[in-house]
Amino acid sequence: NFTATATITVNVQRFRGVDLAPDLENEGAPGAVVTFVHTLTNTGNAADSFDLSVSSSEPGWTVTVSPASALDVPRNGTRTITVQAAIPTGLGAGAATTVTVTATGRDGGPSDSATAIARVASITAADLSPGQRRNLNPGESVTYTHTVTNTGTTTTAFIIETSDSATGWSSTVTGSPTPPLGPGQTATITVQVTAPASAPRGEQNTTVVRVRAVGEGTPVLDEEEDVTAVGPARGVIIEPDRSAEGPPNSTVVLTHTVRNIGAEQGLFRLTVAEANGWPATVAPDLVNLGPGLEIEVTVRIFIPDGKRAGDPGFARVRVELVGDPQIFDEAENRLTVSRVAGVTLAASQVRLIQAGGRPQSLSGLAVTNRGSAADVFDLTPIGLPAGWNLTITPSTAPVDRESTFRVGMQVEAPSGVAPGTITRFFVEARSRFDAAVRDRVEITLVVPEAPPQVRPRVYIYLPLVRQAAQ
Repeated sequence: NFTATATITVNVQRFRGVDLAPDLENEGAPGAVVTFVHTLTNTGNAADSFDLSVSSSEPGWTVTVSPASALDVPRNGTRTITVQAAIPTGLGAGAATTVTVTATGRDGGPSDSATAIARVASITAADLSPGQRRNLNPGESVTYTHTVTNTGTTTTAFIIETSDSATGWSSTVTGSPTPPLGPGQTATITVQVTAPASAPRGEQNTTVVRVRAVGEGTPVLDEEEDVTAVGPARGVIIEPDRSAEGPPNSTVVLTHTVRNIGAEQGLFRLTVAEANGWPATVAPDLVNLGPGLEIEVTVRIFIPDGKRAGDPGFARVRVELVGDPQIFDEAENRLTVSRVAGVTLAASQVRLIQAGGRPQSLSGLAVTNRGSAADVFDLTPIGLPAGWNLTITPSTAPVDRESTFRVGMQVEAPSGVAPGTITRFFVEARSRFDAAVRDRVEITLVVPEAPPQVRPRVYIYLPLVRQAAQ
């Protein structure tokens, strides 16, 4: 038998292919960027690299593709390709371009394309020019002018409506509804605002101007505010007037609101003066306010010590325009010194006292009224041991403000108190106006020790012996 072997070599020919899909459509507003996402698939039988390009069928559209190349895509591998189209401004609804993105294999490889249609959406939109500020006198009218711009993509007629924030004010619109406006077209409307004859100086009305498409129940597309104030073109107010009270040696804090009621920016200076000469400050003392803006300022007034309850105080806060002091306003602060109680009792003492026998006098006490009005103080012992008797004369002390009243004290110790005993208790003065206000002193009484027993002297008389001289 014979056996033969043969080797057969088969070479697989390289096949190249690419697929770019899907075709897409999207829409957006003028000025917006529309995004499309495609998938590149290597349909060949070996890894391959591709370059990508993009084009628009209509001029004025900016289109981009990312990435610009897909390298080393494996067999049956995929890559995500993102295409963006910037919609030009000023186009109407329905305007469109066809964006073509193409993938081409390198070194003469195959290519494929996908399309994306970018279209201008149908949008109803409008813009109102900014609101303004004006000043007028009571009963007068002022006119504001606004421009309505069709910022949508369809031809639309617009209606303009107003509302007023303050009672009694009115507003009317001329030029509403507008004629049909194409995209980007404009129309002019006016708003006349009228203040009531009774409107006070400084009153402010906000007229809200709203625009919507003609039709039942259409939404508001834009709104602006026209602000009208009663008063001169340059003006300021500070309010309200205040009333307050406080005890002596305290600071009363009050607040006011400063508002620029003019139609121009203003730099305003604040000062405060107290008629009694009590120290007073205002902060901040220099404010820069735009038209219609306001700020809270704080006034601090110090009530000196020693003032009597009911004493009045009066502080005037003035605000004026820097450079023109004729434009000013003032607010008043009326103060009253409130009634407070206060007392000091003097003084603590240490005394020797004999047990039993008649009452013995102690040093008197001084009751000083530290409150802001006359008061009555009750004096009572606190912690006095049983069997001891303390008499305070008088036990009720009427004392004027910042005055001193002296009372006397007598004590009687029980006869059974042992020598050397030390007794401590308190005497308290309490205000009848405010029972929580009190002061006390400590009284220390000492019963002395018995004197030591002294033995009587014994005298010994010795005879005088004189020796005779030798």
